[in-house]
Amino acid sequence: MFWFGAVLALLTGVVCGIYPAWSATKIPAANSLKAGGHQRTASQRTWQQGLIVAQVALATTLLLCGGLLVQSLIRLLDVPLGFEPRNILSMEITLPGSRYPTPEARGRFFSAILEEGARIPGVENISGCTLLPFGYGENVNSFEITGQPKPPVPAFALINNVLPGYFETLRIPLLRGRYFAAQDRPGSEPVALIDDSFAQRFLAGLDPIGQRLKMPWGTFTIAGIVGGVKTTALDLEIRPTIYFSGQQTPIPGSTLVIRSQLPMTTIEESIQRVVTRIDPDEPVYNVMPLQTFIDRSVKTRRFIASLTNVFASAGIALAALGLFGLLSYVVALRRREIGIRMAVGASSQAFALLVCRGGIPLLAIGTLLGAMVAVGARHLIASQLYGTQFEDAGTWTAVLGIVTAMGLLACAGPAWRAARTNPVNALRDG
Repeated sequence: MFWFGAVLALLTGVVCGIYPAWSATKIPAANSLKAGGHQRTASQRTWQQGLIVAQVALATTLLLCGGLLVQSLIRLLDVPLGFEPRNILSMEITLPGSRYPTPEARGRFFSAILEEGARIPGVENISGCTLLPFGYGENVNSFEITGQPKPPVPAFALINNVLPGYFETLRIPLLRGRYFAAQDRPGSEPVALIDDSFAQRFLAGLDPIGQRLKMPWGTFTIAGIVGGVKTTALDLEIRPTIYFSGQQTPIPGSTLVIRSQLPMTTIEESIQRVVTRIDPDEPVYNVMPLQTFIDRSVKTRRFIASLTNVFASAGIALAALGLFGLLSYVVALRRREIGIRMAVGASSQAFALLVCRGGIPLLAIGTLLGAMVAVGARHLIASQLYGTQFEDAGTWTAVLGIVTAMGLLACAGPAWRAARTNPVNALRDG
């Protein structure tokens, strides 16, 4: 990367120096001497002004895109999740079938972890699940509603097998019915919970409580309705979910979720000690805060927004420097003229305004062209936005204000220099 950057910088310098060098060879010597060594052809002026306009236009387009992406990201991060991820640490446990061949053995293992884990000082809640929101993978299965017509296309929902206290740990609200209870054990009536999106999509017009779900491995009675949660992406709709009791139908693996304000390493060590007391050969792995999974789901959007704004900031800086350099060059070329006019009574404010009038049109044209390019790419930009309209007035006002402010600051330096010209020195140097 170092050599790539070095070679690219060298080539850029060579390419950008070719035209000025070629132009210098075309200037007639007599005209150059008459002009005192300072002369710009119409072609040079056009190229210089065109480059400034292009820089301003590019910076405006990039900043508009970056501003809209940042606004979209902010609104995406404000989307309700349906649960509270702060202070939640997750870790996985998988029980080998050789040591835990029966549901009863698996149930005793996880019950012991929950009982001992809840006694750890600083642990507010502890539970487990098979489908961690924004975690690894997902489990989808077909189902039927007993007593209802069979749909022509099989219906599917997410499946989550949860341990006692799961909804309290993640602060998922109960909307109707009840949570899983202590009596929901192997041998009792199989029950399930559904989220509100499942109820709205598949049980509209019916009372969901008491309805029976026919799954490939059994039939379950709906005992309660909980709030829907985001599971894979912030910008996707909540998907219908069915919850089963990990106490009633124990499974070999689960992702523990622990709510605590203790440091992550402290919780991990404490839980590992609990697991070791129950089974010295059983490890915990994939220890990670739940918020990390959520941040990972938006890392691409965050990276694109950050990168676009970095390029936009660099573009604005280059455009401002280019405009500053061009106007400073013009002031230097016209220094003798400015001195003569001041000597005969012209005001310094008039020359400051004259310099600004040379830069402001370039700034205005570049800003307008940049806005037009952004409008031309409207559909492409809008496809990357969430909860934000392309015509977002606040973003457009802020971006155009930033570009204008940077342009005026670039004009201010040469204008101040022109206003401070000393006529005597200017005439003597000329």
